[in-house]
Amino acid sequence: MSVRLPARPGTAYKSGQPHNRDVVMPIFSVFAIYFIIWWMTLFIVLPIGLRTQAEESDVVPGSVESAPARFRALRIFGLTTILAAVIHVVWYVLSVRYGYGIDAIPQFAPKFY
Repeated sequence: MSVRLPARPGTAYKSGQPHNRDVVMPIFSVFAIYFIIWWMTLFIVLPIGLRTQAEESDVVPGSVESAPARFRALRIFGLTTILAAVIHVVWYVLSVRYGYGIDAIPQFAPKFY
């Protein structure tokens, strides 16, 4: 199973080759990249709104003061899923639909080879 998007007429790759009318990416690749984006987004979302036990002045004996006072897993996973979906859609459209890749990022460091 593949995800198909109709290509824009008249677009071409950097090499000058004409763009295929139907751009195809295997569905497994789409989910694998989404999972990677989701996992990285989780570490961005985890500290958002975090209140430690020290800030709440309610340190449970045997735990560190920096432990969360209330861990809201559903809120964190939901926010991560929504944010990762937005990032994934933007990436998918830019890379598959418009053909932008890693080579489209400007290089600021000199080449040493």
